[in-house]
Amino acid sequence: MKFFGCTLACLLVLNGACKVSAGGIRPALSVHDTSLYPQIFSVVTSRDVASTYGSSWDIQHAGSRRLREEDDNLVQLGVVVHNEIEAAHFEHLETSGVLSYEAVENEGNAQRLLQGINQELSCYRTVQETFDAVDELAAQYSDFVRVETIGESWRKQNGDGGFDIKIMVLSAPTSDPAVNKVDMMVVAGHHSRELPPPEAVMKWATLLLEGFGKDADLTWILERTNIHIVPIANPDGRQIVQENLDWMYRKNAHPFGCENGTALEGVDLNRQYPMMWGNDTGSSGDPCSTAFRGPAPLSEPESNAVFTYASQLFADDMKKGSIEEAEAKVDEACPEDATGIFIDVHSYGDFVYFPFGFEDRMAPNHRSLLTMSSKLAHPGNYSLWGPGQDGFLYFVSGDATDATYGINCVASFGFEIGSQFYADCFELESSIAPKLHESLLYAAKSAISPYTIPLGPDVLTISVDTTTASSAQLTVAVSDAALIVDHAKFDGNLSQAIAQVRVFVDEHPYDNDGVEGLLMDAQDGSFDEEDEVATYSLDTSELMVGRHVLYFQATDSEGYAGPVAAVFLDVDDYASSNVGSPLGVSKIGLGDDFAADGLAFVQASSSPSMNCGLLMVCATAIAGAIASLMV
Repeated sequence: MKFFGCTLACLLVLNGACKVSAGGIRPALSVHDTSLYPQIFSVVTSRDVASTYGSSWDIQHAGSRRLREEDDNLVQLGVVVHNEIEAAHFEHLETSGVLSYEAVENEGNAQRLLQGINQELSCYRTVQETFDAVDELAAQYSDFVRVETIGESWRKQNGDGGFDIKIMVLSAPTSDPAVNKVDMMVVAGHHSRELPPPEAVMKWATLLLEGFGKDADLTWILERTNIHIVPIANPDGRQIVQENLDWMYRKNAHPFGCENGTALEGVDLNRQYPMMWGNDTGSSGDPCSTAFRGPAPLSEPESNAVFTYASQLFADDMKKGSIEEAEAKVDEACPEDATGIFIDVHSYGDFVYFPFGFEDRMAPNHRSLLTMSSKLAHPGNYSLWGPGQDGFLYFVSGDATDATYGINCVASFGFEIGSQFYADCFELESSIAPKLHESLLYAAKSAISPYTIPLGPDVLTISVDTTTASSAQLTVAVSDAALIVDHAKFDGNLSQAIAQVRVFVDEHPYDNDGVEGLLMDAQDGSFDEEDEVATYSLDTSELMVGRHVLYFQATDSEGYAGPVAAVFLDVDDYASSNVGSPLGVSKIGLGDDFAADGLAFVQASSSPSMNCGLLMVCATAIAGAIASLMV
């Protein structure tokens, strides 16, 4: 059964998350989306807090700058923010008169507040249901999925119930010796109160498996990538949340004797990782802090399991050595030809973040990390949280992405998805999951060379028109800049002119460096701009009857080749004689594979007008439409 099919209601809940205490359901102090509830945010101000705790009170929040003593409010203009005051201090603020439940209800916004926190959460599975779903996928797709146990939760390790830490590995079987598979690791559920990440990554796994053989991109990704997914890194903590013991519980279940109550027990698993562990500006040594880093790096079985697996997964020749050696080499760039990618999924705020987080410090591979982050952010219109950006929110030491990049040289990125910890099912299924899926798809396409592929041009649209006998007219729009506009601050000129666009028939360019493909022509006569349309007339009479795959890849004037995009082309007995035979396909944009109800696969057409699916524009207007695609 689904455990989250309940409704939460509090008089004062600014983010829809409640705490269960002896006095009943009590809100955790968080605020988001200042534009929705403008009258409420005078209830708690930094001056009130400072007067209660003194000017040294340090409040951090996501989505805005760190608060200073002179700031009036806990929120700043028009951004999604997240601001927590630990539960240990909540009662003090309440009894001191700083918080007022009645004040909020009387502001005239009670109805809107209650609408925001009465959430239907029945789509969220329990820990056991999630692990059962993992096993079901492995049984249903036995040739594609294997399940491993990489460790135990703290409770299980200590004989108090608990769970195994499970990972599922998705990969399609292949007998082609030319295929060199690379690894991508996705972790969710470090923080137990963050409901959407585990469910979103489980949905992505299902979409990949269901899409194999139906969508060309999903097919080649599974054929050439081992995708390792940890759906719940902190199962004990999530069980605490699911049992309603504490809706705001964040850490694992390891008690450290916090004198302020069991609600603040545990260790923050995402302050546990060894790169620059122990920095007080990005974590805490106080067991009662929600950012308590534990007694030593990787002291907790959950974080140790994740990092040990990641360290064994990626190539040894990429690594910087021991933890001490890696910290000493913090300014030494990782090899540009390093393979593999690591993703850590959290909620909330709609951000993509990247190393380093222990301080506002650009990593030596900053250009690549920033470019990839920008392109990962584009499908979901995420903001960037990273060094050198206006959106660098606060310091995080002991973060998983800092460690996997800083020590193992794996290109590493994190997501903060959704608008709140307890996003309702409508938001999860209509917005959170589809946006994340598109970003993960881009990451998977780039996993073979994540430090170089994002620097290359992207294939924005593909059109294949077979209305002419014995040929297919191929048209693609490519850009070296479209996916980074308005997302990132770059030093220097990132975008270059398109140098060439190639199409490969039944041969993936990643499989063999000697595969040259077919050079496409610039529609306007020459490749000399960062945005181009390329065309090619493919003779289909030479193709065998059956399904073929067309792979497209563009290269810029600096020599960087971007990610591959693909479509299926089915050739039948009528292809050589029937004008208008239904062989045409059209595919537009990144992530159009993911429709609201599952997968929207490549659309077939026998007319140049083409069929326009979800997020698609008609291919006949492709040349004129490219300008709008750049907006």
